Amino acid sequence: MTSKNPISTKTMLTTMLLVAILVSMGVFSSMCIDRVEKKGDSKEEVSIDNEVVVTIFGPDGRNVTVTYGEIMGLAQHSETGTVQNRFGNWGVVGTYNGVKLADIVDMSGGMDYGDTLKVESSDGYAQIFSYHNVYPDDFWIEYQGNPLLAFGLDGTNYPDWDEGPKLIMIPPDGEFSNDDCNWTSAVGQGYFLNPSAGARWVRNVESIEIIPKVADEWFIKITGEATKNLSRTEYLMFNQWYGRTVSDDKENNYTGVPLWHFLGLVDDGQRHFNETLSNEGYHVFLFDDVGNRVDFSSNYTAKNHNILLVSHINGESVLDTLGWPLVLMDVKNGSLVLHGNVASIIIEPPDILFM
Repeated sequence: MTSKNPISTKTMLTTMLLVAILVSMGVFSSMCIDRVEKKGDSKEEVSIDNEVVVTIFGPDGRNVTVTYGEIMGLAQHSETGTVQNRFGNWGVVGTYNGVKLADIVDMSGGMDYGDTLKVESSDGYAQIFSYHNVYPDDFWIEYQGNPLLAFGLDGTNYPDWDEGPKLIMIPPDGEFSNDDCNWTSAVGQGYFLNPSAGARWVRNVESIEIIPKVADEWFIKITGEATKNLSRTEYLMFNQWYGRTVSDDKENNYTGVPLWHFLGLVDDGQRHFNETLSNEGYHVFLFDDVGNRVDFSSNYTAKNHNILLVSHINGESVLDTLGWPLVLMDVKNGSLVLHGNVASIIIEPPDILFM
């Protein structure tokens, strides 16, 4: 009988152990590779492009679910700026990338004048916006910019950015202030409920709802160095800011907005009343929708709180009593200056007269 060689036995045992370890590692490696492949396959199957990120509830049941891929297919925009809270503090300046809110809303048919928009977060927080917020003209852009539904901040994108999608508003100066919020909030919305610009920004947006108009919009065309089509919504905002009630000698009460505030929208293209220009002199022509016309000198209308675009007489809406949204009153002279609805206002230099 041949005796066992201890060295050979040890070598054999060592070899077997190494083989076992290598096999074990090979199997484990195979398992890891298999899991990575499966994980990769899983990512491909549930691609973020197919993830529904927001639902739009449109009028007449025009509801649309919008995927991340569809949103990335829209024109992309980038804005750098910050926002102010109700205490006057400013957030950190950041660069946001996303798509225009209007482009998202248009995927469900868009809004009409007088409609409102409800933007709601996944936690139930919501903000209401007017047509003018969503489709701003130059006057609104100056104070709020074009609202974006942002999907990225400073290079970190959804879903890694935990606040997206986020509704943001950044004006051209890069600072959405509480004053800007005031100038861009329709009555009953935004600033009138919470005097905070930051409150208008909505994080983790989950749904957008178009709410059909509750009243018909009307417009007054105001023309000077600039042109502005003033809507009913905007008139009501002016009435909230500058409205006043003036009494005549017969104790009738007239509620409305002094004319000079509207002249400031167009007199020099800067959207604020230019008293110096007014003192230099220009003509103010007002027309109603049945062809009547009246004109004033700017010296007479400047800071004159008694020439009003009137919405209520003795507490009753002129729309209900006269059938017109607004009338022009020179209250202290006791006269209804225009006998039809105010349709347009034109500022012209002193050497130009309408015949």
